[in-house]
Amino acid sequence: MSNLPDFQHQGYHTIRQLGCNPEGGRITYLATYAKTNQPVTIKEFRFAFTGASWAGLKAHEREIEMLQQIRHPRIPRYLTSFETPAGFCLVQEYKKAPSLESGQRFTPEQIRQIAISILGILVYLQQHNPPIIHRDIKPGNILVDDRLNAYLVDFGFAKVGGKDTATSSIAAGTPGFMPPEELFNRPLTESSDLYSLGATLICLLTGTQPAHIGQLIDDNYCFQFRHLVKGGDRRFLAWLERLVEPSTKRRFKNASQALAALTSTKNSRDVVISQLKPIGALFFMVLVGNMAMEEARDFSNYKSSKVNRPSENFTASFPWSQAVKLRHKAQSFLGVEQYDKALSAYNMALDINPNYLQALEGRCSALYHLEQYDQALRSCDAAIAINPQSYHSWHQRGNILNQLGRYREALESYNKSIAIHPNYVHSWNGRCWSLNNLHQFQDALKSCDRAIEIDGNSEWVWNNRGYALERLSLHQEALQSYSRALSINPKNTMIARNYQRATERLHKSAISNYTPTDWFNQGEISRDKGDYEQALSAYDKAIAENSHHFDAHLYRCRVLRILDQMPEALMSCDRALVINSNSHLAWESRAWVLRGLGRYADAIQASDRALAINPRAYWSWIEKSVAWRNLGEYQQALEAAEKAIAINPNQLNGWLDTGIALNHLGRYEQALIALNKALNADPKDREVWHQRGLALEGLNRSEEARDAYNQALILDLNSQQPTENGAIN
Repeated sequence: MSNLPDFQHQGYHTIRQLGCNPEGGRITYLATYAKTNQPVTIKEFRFAFTGASWAGLKAHEREIEMLQQIRHPRIPRYLTSFETPAGFCLVQEYKKAPSLESGQRFTPEQIRQIAISILGILVYLQQHNPPIIHRDIKPGNILVDDRLNAYLVDFGFAKVGGKDTATSSIAAGTPGFMPPEELFNRPLTESSDLYSLGATLICLLTGTQPAHIGQLIDDNYCFQFRHLVKGGDRRFLAWLERLVEPSTKRRFKNASQALAALTSTKNSRDVVISQLKPIGALFFMVLVGNMAMEEARDFSNYKSSKVNRPSENFTASFPWSQAVKLRHKAQSFLGVEQYDKALSAYNMALDINPNYLQALEGRCSALYHLEQYDQALRSCDAAIAINPQSYHSWHQRGNILNQLGRYREALESYNKSIAIHPNYVHSWNGRCWSLNNLHQFQDALKSCDRAIEIDGNSEWVWNNRGYALERLSLHQEALQSYSRALSINPKNTMIARNYQRATERLHKSAISNYTPTDWFNQGEISRDKGDYEQALSAYDKAIAENSHHFDAHLYRCRVLRILDQMPEALMSCDRALVINSNSHLAWESRAWVLRGLGRYADAIQASDRALAINPRAYWSWIEKSVAWRNLGEYQQALEAAEKAIAINPNQLNGWLDTGIALNHLGRYEQALIALNKALNADPKDREVWHQRGLALEGLNRSEEARDAYNQALILDLNSQQPTENGAIN
């Protein structure tokens, strides 16, 4: 009989256990989603079991909140979560890759590649505004596949904050991997995760078990590990020592700086070697006089070098001739989608001449198709360093950055490609793709149209154009674009799905003779029912009929905020304010959206604008309180919440926010009074019961605290229905 839990009621079939943390009451399973047979991981939080830590409840909520903000190909996507009799389950995308705790051994070069891969993720997290600090990087939280792509998991301790994020009163993370500032309850910075990464890499380099990492740390909190490394690249070891400096002032400032330093120390085919003097280049061109001028230019930086790997299939009189043949062979592999073989041939060509431009470009393409985006990016950058006028390299760089979710950087790369080659259709299409990802649909449409002017025979241009039109609620035109794409390639299943979706939306929008007011009222009816997609469609139609419809823009903003489409929500709020800048509700809504974007200081400013118009705007005071709290300014949060209570003492949120702020300030008796008032307003609010448990725990009333936590669990802790309660009503 299987001991695996039964999640069939929630639509999942459990396959096997992947990991277990009994202390934290967490068990992770591999499962499949019944409807699609998609593999997923399910992390079960067993709060109700004896011995499980109730701190896990906060970690569960924090991890969901964090994962919903993150879109990166090497951070498993959050899919959903659900309640169980024992606690809760968090469902994420499954990555077929073992953790670094599995005992697999790596060469120093492989460890360097893993470091680069993780640093790429940290660069993404730190580019958030404010930055995201993981706080628990260790071997068990890093997965590595057979291509050395690293994945970062477990965001239960992660924090959102600026470069001086204050820690909580209790250190999080794992002993030995926690930076000294975490141990001593000092402010965290972007370099804090670098320390944990450094400790992880030292484990790999020295073969030290994670449980024994503390044995390598001396009384001054310095790592002593060089004696365990035989040979090794001294520059890499020095880089690693800087990563784990006890003082944040001596560490790298952030992941971008650490990544730049690491890649600059690497003496490989991805780094451009010094160029020969012009006379050397000229002599070389004479030697290869039968080559095309383009090939000759690629080898103008050639230095004689011995081939590192013998080739069984290619022989030639001169190394450069052999490199050309290897490159042509790689291209043939690329053409038939044999990307591994193409990569191998490009690598051999680059062993002969690390500065072979076309081989670097081809290697970038092969790595891109193999989804090894970080390495692909380095190859493209190396090609661009050799020839900044290579529009193809800039274009491919844009494709990679789009896949990495770095859409603005991708847009810049496409722009550079177009500046060099104004009629390069693929870069115009890529530009359309980036702008769609940035929700700049009008500009995306212009880029797609320009691509079609150049060459109207690309299925993906028509597809991207259809997507932009669809998001602009131009469903008939979108359908025509998708139809054109399918006429070019009827076997493209993704475009076929888009066509079907556009057909359904067109059908729904077929209601005629509605005035803008009718459409707005229809949107309000849908919003009241919780049908937010339908509400959004109705508001869009109102705006299409009357672009100055203030209420449609305003409530479109609020619905988009509920649907977690923050950038577009902000644009709608701003459009409403252009129409009427004296609406406190519009400023209040803008504050709500800015808070959802993590722009807490801007949210406070927007709340102040709302309160300047209407000082008795209850929800603006609440928004201000929550924003101050997210900045760690609990006294200001308390003052704003008390202002809200003075306006309406019968509302839940004022008392709840007061209780939360007082809990953070350690004033537990007063917090308990405020939270009891909140319970009078709504005895079924889960967060009130949870905060009450924290206050009672702070007063050492453990049994009562446990009862409060249990009551919180009984209530709907995992509602998947988004609501406006808690910020704007």
